[in-house]
Amino acid sequence: MTGAVVLFRDSFDPLTRSHIDFARAATIRLGAEVVFSPTYNGIAPAGQRAGFLSDMIKKENVAEFHLDFFEAKGKGQYGLFESLRHIALLYPRRTIYVPLAAGELRALGPEKLRKLTALATILFIPVPGEKPDDQLLDLAKPKTFPYGKVGEFYQNEVRNLRSFDLPPYVRSRIESEELYYIAKLKPYVSPRRLMHSISVANLAYYIALKAKIDHPEKAYIAGIVHDIAKNVPEYTARKTLQRLQPEVAPYPVWTYHQFLAPALAEREFGITDPEIMAAISCHATGRAHMIPLAKILYSADKIEPTRGYDSTSLIQGCLRDYYLGFVDVLEANRDYLAQKGYPVDNPLTKECFDLYLGEK
Repeated sequence: MTGAVVLFRDSFDPLTRSHIDFARAATIRLGAEVVFSPTYNGIAPAGQRAGFLSDMIKKENVAEFHLDFFEAKGKGQYGLFESLRHIALLYPRRTIYVPLAAGELRALGPEKLRKLTALATILFIPVPGEKPDDQLLDLAKPKTFPYGKVGEFYQNEVRNLRSFDLPPYVRSRIESEELYYIAKLKPYVSPRRLMHSISVANLAYYIALKAKIDHPEKAYIAGIVHDIAKNVPEYTARKTLQRLQPEVAPYPVWTYHQFLAPALAEREFGITDPEIMAAISCHATGRAHMIPLAKILYSADKIEPTRGYDSTSLIQGCLRDYYLGFVDVLEANRDYLAQKGYPVDNPLTKECFDLYLGEK
């Protein structure tokens, strides 16, 4: 170590994998210890964000990573300069680095920037879409450090389910403490349906990982939002489909939510990915010629562990081979309908059974 310290002051709202990548790069490139210092203000309470960081210290096991809650415990009394003085006392005779992006440089302005450069060396973090002010850069004399994606822009993408840049232990906390995208989904589903959606998302993600499909995070995102339209009143759903998708309006009521889900997912979360849309739009009925993501979501929806029956063998089959597992799930669903005396009451399911189970 060279005696350098990075004051990594951020909201960590939430802590992302890119935060950790940035900190790891700092330990290697700068020979520095990294002090994660959460700010007081954030969308999630400071205590919950501190929980992300505490889990990170345990799970990542990097000797150069440290936590400091000076600013968070100050409940808004302290800012950047107070934090710098605090760190300078804790780490005397050390070079102190402070990461800042173009927007943060502008917010400081020339006078505060001069004051800051007397106390620390600025690490300039390039952010897409942010054009730095050349005069401020000349004044700051920063060290450009383009390692990792940090800043409010990236955290907002995660909070709104448009990015999956999360360590698993942070994702688990977001789910159990109902933060960010889970809080956004809650008004649309019952508590039981919320638990189901989280379970589907995680199972679909692990099936996609095992299958080594491109962008397995799409399976998680699709799983979270697949039932977002489940509680739309029947009258509203029918009228909407009669206007926008008249060809499916005569279908049974239990299918309506899959057709309405893409529009709601786009409106509430900004999701537009065509593969995610294709998967959620047939997750209940299935259809002929389903893309891999759709097969994975269909399977996870039918066999996730909170469904109330022993689906262990079906889950294991999907983890071994997502396609053969999907066919097994289809067969089990067909047999269940036959056993209960339920008819195949829509053309999409019939086409799906015909194609994948050879029942023409």
